[in-house]
Amino acid sequence: MCRAAVLTLALCVMTTWAADPPPPNPKEPVNYVKWLNEGFARGVKDNAADLYQEAVAAIGDKDLREGLPEEPDAKKWTAAERETVQKRLEENAACLDKFCAAARKADCYFEMKSESGRILDVPLPELAPLRGIARWLVVRAKLRLLGGDTDRALDDLECVLRAGRHLQTQPVLLQYLVGVAIDALACDALLDAPGLSPKPMDCEHALQRLKDADLAPRRMARQVIVEKLCAWDNAQRYLRDTDGDGRYETLALPKELADALQSPGKLDLAQTFDETIREIGDYFDRARKAVAAEDYAQAKPVLQTLAKELADKKGSLLSIVAPSLGPAVVIQNRVIAQYRGARIVLRLHAYRAKQGHWPADLKEALSGEPPETATDPFSGQPFVYRVKDDAPVLYSVGENGKDDGGEAFRKDGKVTWGETGDYVFWPRPQ
Repeated sequence: MCRAAVLTLALCVMTTWAADPPPPNPKEPVNYVKWLNEGFARGVKDNAADLYQEAVAAIGDKDLREGLPEEPDAKKWTAAERETVQKRLEENAACLDKFCAAARKADCYFEMKSESGRILDVPLPELAPLRGIARWLVVRAKLRLLGGDTDRALDDLECVLRAGRHLQTQPVLLQYLVGVAIDALACDALLDAPGLSPKPMDCEHALQRLKDADLAPRRMARQVIVEKLCAWDNAQRYLRDTDGDGRYETLALPKELADALQSPGKLDLAQTFDETIREIGDYFDRARKAVAAEDYAQAKPVLQTLAKELADKKGSLLSIVAPSLGPAVVIQNRVIAQYRGARIVLRLHAYRAKQGHWPADLKEALSGEPPETATDPFSGQPFVYRVKDDAPVLYSVGENGKDDGGEAFRKDGKVTWGETGDYVFWPRPQ
């Protein structure tokens, strides 16, 4: 996709919020599902959603997890594992082709469907299958890298990143988070790529493809607005003024919704409707600013304050329906860090291929790149980089914002993101 097409997609998404949403009305509830569909579908001319759904249908009843190697390091796959993987890829070729065709489209919007009109009733059945398909594309990319077919491997990884971006532009927070998870799969494979190819990889070419496609992860913002609409939706439908004094004493949730939210069916509130709406608006407006912060250090104290306020408001509508956005913001910044880290690793290898040695610092390696390329979102400072024993070391300081000397966090013996420790991009952790 050219840069102009990406800008067109961004403009189309921006136009969906040209008008403010109508305020909630307890006497005649606003159909926010309809309002969102009308806004998000505006300007979508060649919708990728249909092809994505065809890809999901092409899977049939087969378990997408069957045949996936448990070992993430493709170099350690046994011959039997590679044979099983290849067979599964051939069986699902039509599915993968449709997924890639969908990912290459500029526009995507999955229409929200809800017979009741409630946002919480909107089903999202395509999310798990799409993540499963993306995982298989990453596996195919790794096989292609092992076979020296770098260009087609990059085709697969680019499609995965495009699909991740498509989901990150959808209105629901869960869609965004699955899109981020899909991006993370591709970023990990990009980090592995220089070590998987049996011949020197043209990292400069790979970087140019990423630059042309402009596939950096999005920050969530509109999803937070939709979460506010969801809270408004519940307020207008389920608040009850039991004695006619203008104060809404009871939140009367239907059983299925109370079960879904793990809340009692009725709660005492003693608030006016306007007070409840203002409380919801204030929470989500502050949350949206925190989510948009350029580094986690700015967002963290705001999110901690919001989480404490929610805990202190037990029994309020807000405490039931408002998500704790802290974990989502951590996940968002992790994938931003991974994408930037992957680009830097490719740049380091491209520099070495040209100069014959590793760059002394990131400034030397990233000459001409935008400043944010080298910025660790968890600290707002450049990623930690050094050359040790004639080999590069590159890592993010992670969620705690502290340089732990490149010591990674491990869970069940595997290197992963955690509340402590650094996340090492290179050398690839064992």
